[in-house]
Amino acid sequence: MVQNGSNRLRAAGRSCDGVLAMLAVTSVAQGHDDQALALYREGLDLCRGTGDVICAARCLEGVAQFAGQHSQPVRAARLLGAATALRTRIGAPPPPAERPTLDRVAAEVCLALAAYPRDAFAREWAAGAAFGLDEAAMCAADVEVDAGTQTGT
Repeated sequence: MVQNGSNRLRAAGRSCDGVLAMLAVTSVAQGHDDQALALYREGLDLCRGTGDVICAARCLEGVAQFAGQHSQPVRAARLLGAATALRTRIGAPPPPAERPTLDRVAAEVCLALAAYPRDAFAREWAAGAAFGLDEAAMCAADVEVDAGTQTGT
């Protein structure tokens, strides 16, 4: 059903960057991690083309959540840093409803990086904050979902 909706929007020639991010959230809830990750990435690519910075940040945050959940805390911290920097540049903080999830993801990533050298979270976050949108998209493209840890399996 999720894929049908995005296909219809594309066929109608309508902008679907923000819609893809919302469809990704639905896919996560349904346990379809691979599909959700693909939707976030596609949304990010469209955002890069349209200049929709808020949607780009939302997509980066979604991919960061996957990176954190799938043992890629360095990428997760960098993506969170990139998303935060984008939002800061345009003065658009995350909506209050999204803040608890982002705080939880950041806390989990920080905890995962505790095994790394001191201040690893701050260093990686700052590295991501220095990314341009293209570099952040490349980082997002490197995130992988381990098939054995998908929520739907």
